[in-house]
Amino acid sequence: MQARRSLFTTFIQGLTEMLAFFPVLLLLAILTVNENVYFWLTGLFVLLCLLVMIRSKMKKRPIVLIIAGIMAIGFSLLIGQDILAYLSSAVIGFIAAYRGVQYAETHREQLLPSRLLWTFGVPGYFFGYMLFSYFDSLVPYRGLLSGIGILFIIIMLFVTNRDLLQKESLSKDQKHRTSREMKKMNYSYLILTFLLVLILTNFQVIQSFLYHTVRSIMQAFISFVELFSNDEPPMEEQPVQNSQQMLPGMETGEPSKFAQVMEQIGIVVGIILIIVAVLFMLSLLFKKVRRMVKKAFLFIWDALKQVFTSNRFEQSDSEYTDEKENLFDWKNWRKEKQEEIKDRLQGVFGRKTNYDKLASEEKVRFLYREISRELRQQDKWQQSMTAHEVLAISEKEWDNLQRMYDQVRYGQDSLGVSSESELQSIWNKLRNK
Repeated sequence: MQARRSLFTTFIQGLTEMLAFFPVLLLLAILTVNENVYFWLTGLFVLLCLLVMIRSKMKKRPIVLIIAGIMAIGFSLLIGQDILAYLSSAVIGFIAAYRGVQYAETHREQLLPSRLLWTFGVPGYFFGYMLFSYFDSLVPYRGLLSGIGILFIIIMLFVTNRDLLQKESLSKDQKHRTSREMKKMNYSYLILTFLLVLILTNFQVIQSFLYHTVRSIMQAFISFVELFSNDEPPMEEQPVQNSQQMLPGMETGEPSKFAQVMEQIGIVVGIILIIVAVLFMLSLLFKKVRRMVKKAFLFIWDALKQVFTSNRFEQSDSEYTDEKENLFDWKNWRKEKQEEIKDRLQGVFGRKTNYDKLASEEKVRFLYREISRELRQQDKWQQSMTAHEVLAISEKEWDNLQRMYDQVRYGQDSLGVSSESELQSIWNKLRNK
């Protein structure tokens, strides 16, 4: 039962990634296999699910990759109609199959974090909707794109909520289970929020529905009361005449200058409110955006104070100049971003290290890197940390690893055979987390 639940969770994770890139996949399907669009998209998801199940049963990765290539070629031959359809179906099919293999081997947060899904998914649907509205051949699929986009946002809300609960629990275990009451409370909050958004966006429709419902109930009640009243014919309601027809001479004129100015001011205020709302949502999801917004606000506030303050510098007899140091280093920030993107690309496309094929000294360094990666995920990592500090704040169980790490780095003798069992036990603990 647990294995089935794990497979189902992996299928949902793969489906979420496909939904993030759905506008691109839909456009490729329309351009290559126009008549079999839905069959082509469904086939990609089926390939991903099949390779997840095959990889979970088979341990030899090269054989699984050969099977993935054969299934991708068979998929292209089954659905293709020309050379372009054959090639595109084979390439995209193999990519979907390979992602299924990766999902069976690695956790989703290491392959494609939720913030990257937000980064690529939402702009993709935004620009995709404009593209599908501009070309006549793509207009019939615009409704499908909108529906899938709403589904993607709903799924990502629950995924992000679960990731935040996992992070706030301060648990190192990726399979940590949050309490059922906490999950129910968060899911209920998300559902109520989504329903409130639907009510606000469709307020006129709901208002019309409530009006006609109440009106029908009142008419039914009045008809029921009239059955027991006198036999007098019911009074017919006089149609209400439009009040504007009783005022001749009124002509529709152009809006005044004041109305035009107020309209422009309203548009500017609306754009500012939208930008503030987007920044507020991003700051709730990402800490880095929160810091950037705070720095930008402080920068604007300091600039305004300098503009409206008369004495910017105070003159003294010693001709001392108060110099302010800029705490934001553009070069370090760019270097950090380059290293972060490099690590993400290696996590997405890199091959998983085979622990059993490493030497004893390489196993010690590999285990140290795994523990350091856990600290980065918990926001406890600092670049100034030494190896002893990293192992000290993680757990006390890694004292033996610290001793062997010092021996590998500073000692001249190699590790003995007796250390293999200790390294294997440490690796089993890290792998079971």
